Amino acid sequence: MIIAVVVIIAAGGVSFAVLGGTSSPNGAAQHSQAPLGSYIFASPADGFQARFPEPPLAENIPESIGPIRLLRNGAETQNPMTVAVKESILTPLTADSGQQILQAALTDYATQNRMTNVSQLVTTYHGLAARSATYKTASGGSASALVFFNSAVSFYFIEAPSGTIFNQLMTSLQLLP
Repeated sequence: MIIAVVVIIAAGGVSFAVLGGTSSPNGAAQHSQAPLGSYIFASPADGFQARFPEPPLAENIPESIGPIRLLRNGAETQNPMTVAVKESILTPLTADSGQQILQAALTDYATQNRMTNVSQLVTTYHGLAARSATYKTASGGSASALVFFNSAVSFYFIEAPSGTIFNQLMTSLQLLP
């Protein structure tokens, strides 16, 4: 399986909340409408919040990239496909495997979602090691993605249609204390 939505996993489970809302006692995802018809999805337990074009669905999915086992927590929408997840790495890594993992995450995501990987670039995101990608979708559209490490055992992944939606997702993504 491959990395998708921006998700973060907590050892005691996943607890989601929405800006201006309250935490759900049963851990269910919550969302609220924000200005410009977008929805804010927040997960303080996973340390992030992001803005989506429609109400997102929460996810908590075990997956792998080759031999590396991951746990993905986050949210996504289907129309348009917009993803924000935190991936927790469950397999011990070597010190030099960081960019290889980020590259594999972007490549595997494209393959799993029937997209062509047009380009990938090594970059940074707020001073953190990162990698960006541009994809051509099966319908001929363009999608953008960004993946970055926030610690030695977890990274974030975001993806959305290129342009306004991706820019809104990227600028709205906030890592919470």
